[in-house]
Amino acid sequence: MAGLVAGLVGLSLVLQFEWTVIALLLVRSSLDLFSEQQLPAIFAVALDFVAIVYILLLVLLKKPIKADSLFMFFSGWIALQGVWLVLLPLGGLGPSGLSLSDSLREWVRMSSWLILYLLVSQLQDRLHPEKAIRLLFLSLLAPMGAAILQIALPPSLLPKFLLFTNTGGGFDIGSRINGTLGHPATFASFLVLFIALTLWKFLDSPNKLPWGLVLCVLVFFLVSTKALTGLLMFVAFLLTFMAPRLTFKSALGGIILVSALLLLFGSSEFGRERLASIANTPLLNSDIDWSRAVVMGQWDGNSFNWRITQWTFLLQAWQKYPLLGYGIGSSSFVTVYQNYAHNDYVRALTEGGILGLALFIVLLAGIAVRLWRLYQTPTLPQKQRNLALTLFAILAALAFGMLTDNIWSHTTLFFYFWLLVAVVSWDWTPEARLETRSCLQPSV
Repeated sequence: MAGLVAGLVGLSLVLQFEWTVIALLLVRSSLDLFSEQQLPAIFAVALDFVAIVYILLLVLLKKPIKADSLFMFFSGWIALQGVWLVLLPLGGLGPSGLSLSDSLREWVRMSSWLILYLLVSQLQDRLHPEKAIRLLFLSLLAPMGAAILQIALPPSLLPKFLLFTNTGGGFDIGSRINGTLGHPATFASFLVLFIALTLWKFLDSPNKLPWGLVLCVLVFFLVSTKALTGLLMFVAFLLTFMAPRLTFKSALGGIILVSALLLLFGSSEFGRERLASIANTPLLNSDIDWSRAVVMGQWDGNSFNWRITQWTFLLQAWQKYPLLGYGIGSSSFVTVYQNYAHNDYVRALTEGGILGLALFIVLLAGIAVRLWRLYQTPTLPQKQRNLALTLFAILAALAFGMLTDNIWSHTTLFFYFWLLVAVVSWDWTPEARLETRSCLQPSV
């Protein structure tokens, strides 16, 4: 009887595979608010279960498993990260108070992106790529709905789980929006991804008005996060996106969009204060050197100087164990602040040493090369090439944001980024999409 039930479940998974996966993908953006209830972890386990069961079924049915060179490259990278898991209990890394369970949790978090990539790759020929991306916009509903409530309602009327209460950086309780993503900076990077995706749809769609309205709404919410790094990431995205095909019209449009964004940000009191705080850093003030900024960062409340202080402490710790560092996920345990590095390159150097930083840069470079090659392939459909360029520009923006923030820790962002990288790697030719009756027709 149990075997019959298991067989029926397996058959159902095969027949409704694409919709099972789509449902899981769309719900991910609404889970971060419930981290204390372990919902994101439960979701990851469920997704891994679906992937493993489906792959096993493919093996048993002697069906091909779709896995490309980027999957193999990422698999090797994840496997190499396991070296630090082995060295940690053996005492081969610097002491930081990091437990094996904490390090393992970080490794599993990164591994979930690999499993997601493999799972989405199996949807090829079962789902039209443009339809898959169109459906992906439904994952905005929960974060945007929460953000609207956070803007429209006073903090006293907001449910506690929607209220961002971290007042660091001089912000009042409830003055920043975070949607359902837990932190305004996380929500900002998530919005940058979908703004980029919306811009791709806007440029490739004959009916531009709906996508233009969506673009304006998303930019408004990006400004409302009050996350300066997110705004600068958006600027970095635009510069990278426009560079390969720069025309007077596109340059003018980019200038207008960036100017409107900065004007919105600088027109408010919080924006002016945020920009003014940069003047009290070594970046714009020649009277403040690095060592003075380190001292000031411990008491002046300037988040930029605090970052300099945190980086300095992490680099000093790294110098004691320069080759292999302290272990995956250890950067939050190394300094007296017990906080994230707020620089993913410093984080990689502290956690993995010189070898770990080199591997991190190799991963980013490998993804960039893959996306750029797709963009440069003339035989691919133009929409696919444009999406590859969009994702390449997003990656450049993420790499830029990693200089001053914890972009690598934004799990939901990379969840959808890897999903899109998998989709852009599909075969978009019409012949490939006619192989199954479950193929969905594109809509613009």
